[in-house]
Amino acid sequence: MKSCEGYLICSDFDGTFFHKTIPQNNITAVNEFMARGGHFTFCTGRRGDVFKQICRDFKPNVPLIGMGGGQIYDIDSDRSLKQVFFGPELIPLVRDFMREYHGIRTIRLDFIDHSEYFMPDDTVLIKDYFTREVSYVKDRTPLSRLTFEECPPVYKVVVSLDFTNAEPMPTQVKMLCSGRCNPIANDWKYIELMPFGFDKGTAALELKKMTGDHTLIAIGDFLGDIPLLKTADIGYAVENALPEVKRAADRLTVHVDQGAVDAIIRPLLE
Repeated sequence: MKSCEGYLICSDFDGTFFHKTIPQNNITAVNEFMARGGHFTFCTGRRGDVFKQICRDFKPNVPLIGMGGGQIYDIDSDRSLKQVFFGPELIPLVRDFMREYHGIRTIRLDFIDHSEYFMPDDTVLIKDYFTREVSYVKDRTPLSRLTFEECPPVYKVVVSLDFTNAEPMPTQVKMLCSGRCNPIANDWKYIELMPFGFDKGTAALELKKMTGDHTLIAIGDFLGDIPLLKTADIGYAVENALPEVKRAADRLTVHVDQGAVDAIIRPLLE
């Protein structure tokens, strides 16, 4: 039986491993790959402790990369091995977005245990990650007057738009973020902002050092996956990936619905 030791596979989840449902052949292939000594995990925009609820039929055998690269999370010990947050640059950044970027529906700040959605009318919606309870707060300090000192640590900002972007990463967003944060496009109606210098690629490299593997294989479909694919020893784009992602990849594989991860793993098992 062929060994898969020394290989680390980091897969995006939505649009790469999962679309409406998880193809059973993906699960079968991943379990066989891990049984033969390979390391498998996900790179996701979700927090690790939230995402772990998805891993019921199977569980990655190395830590997850969460928060778009801002977190390395160990499922077994239920703790973050690494987590990064915004510094004082956060407040001027979100204020500039509110003032200069038209069509914003909400600006969401993601904290340790909850998210706060700041509305144009200064109403704030608070959503608990674990109970899923939602509440509206009228007396919360609006973003226009919020100070960094009264903010809990923020690991991600999500800008929700009233329209669909004509391009996944608008030029104006790039200009607003230049040298201040890392903008990520994982949806046509949302722009995610991460602390400067952190993305899925930097986290995957760090995880590779932790595991000691010789080969990093990465799989993705949207713009936020490009740093991951470029960092990997072998970067795959699924058939349904954006053209920009396909150009950044070393190789192409089948559509997510056909079991793209299975198609990549099978040759390693044979």
